Amino acid sequence: MEFKKLDADIGGWEGSRDPDCDEEITYRRSKKTEVPKEPINFDDYKERSNKRKRDDGCKSCWLCETASSAKDGSTTGLGRFFKLFTDNYRQCEESELYAQLRELYVHDIYEPMLKQGHEVPDLSVDDIRQHFLEHAFDPSIYVSEEIKFLKNIAVTMKDQIFCEDGKRRVDVNDKRVWSYLKVQKQIVELYNTRVSNMNFYDVNTAVCKN
Repeated sequence: MEFKKLDADIGGWEGSRDPDCDEEITYRRSKKTEVPKEPINFDDYKERSNKRKRDDGCKSCWLCETASSAKDGSTTGLGRFFKLFTDNYRQCEESELYAQLRELYVHDIYEPMLKQGHEVPDLSVDDIRQHFLEHAFDPSIYVSEEIKFLKNIAVTMKDQIFCEDGKRRVDVNDKRVWSYLKVQKQIVELYNTRVSNMNFYDVNTAVCKN
């Protein structure tokens, strides 16, 4: 059996027929070619990103457009809506909080504005959650969400600390203990973060004051 090396763009080896054998064996291996990437500037990136959103039917966020007029506290429906979030974020379970926000939005904002002849979107729970967690830049929300995320990690890690040997003796995995303590340290550091010194902090929208 004779083999010859294939072209460089293909890669691998190809076999030829052996005169003393009726069987022909061919081996061919594909060679992955890396596609060259051209750098683009940030303005191009934003334009392409916005174009994808427009093509997918995405619309601007109504809450983003109206948030600046909601700093009046409880005198308007919109003010009560944002105040409900800032007052209850740190003491209310997430699904319950956004359900309450949706209910208030329908009764205090959506239905009254429709009766007045205004065009207003029927925001879902997911729309409301997306605005507060993804659109808003308030650092107190960012820090709080990071604490939630790390606490979930810590719970999972805590369940995997203990181990058992062949004689059913319980012990702890030292490496997992140290990893768990590192996460706990990050959580404590976030709890002690002075968010009032961070960029975009606004006492009117912060979910924690320090």
